[in-house]
Amino acid sequence: MKATRFPGGGARDAAPTAKNQYNAHWQLHLAGYSMKYLVFVALGGAAGSVSRYLLSQWTQAQWQGGFPLGTLLVNLLGSCAIGVVFALLEKQVLHPDWRGLLMVGFLGAFTTFSTFSLEAFALWESGQALQALGYVLASVTFCFLGAGLAITLTRALL
Repeated sequence: MKATRFPGGGARDAAPTAKNQYNAHWQLHLAGYSMKYLVFVALGGAAGSVSRYLLSQWTQAQWQGGFPLGTLLVNLLGSCAIGVVFALLEKQVLHPDWRGLLMVGFLGAFTTFSTFSLEAFALWESGQALQALGYVLASVTFCFLGAGLAITLTRALL
């Protein structure tokens, strides 16, 4: 089966030929991605969201303080994990198909902070220190203000 490249550097299966109709159900392409890739993203996402919930709840139960230690731990672990997976993919230790399951699916659902951290570090590493710092400051500031504004407006409407 012919592999094709997609944004983000991984590979996906090409459209089915007459010789491989057995796999045709996996070959449906939605927005340029194979159904197989989307299923891996969905499975990873389900596992990541459940993992985030369980770890965060367990940590908060152990901590029992007002500080959101569970969320901080999830974000820290997710940021470290996306760094490891990225490096393994970069060095071709992991097959590119693992990107959808682990980075996009699992870690994307486990925490979006991991993606934010990777993007900020990529800017920093590429010599764009001011852009990296601006991205970090803007993301934290605007997301904090956005969440606060949304809460305030929603409360006012209810």
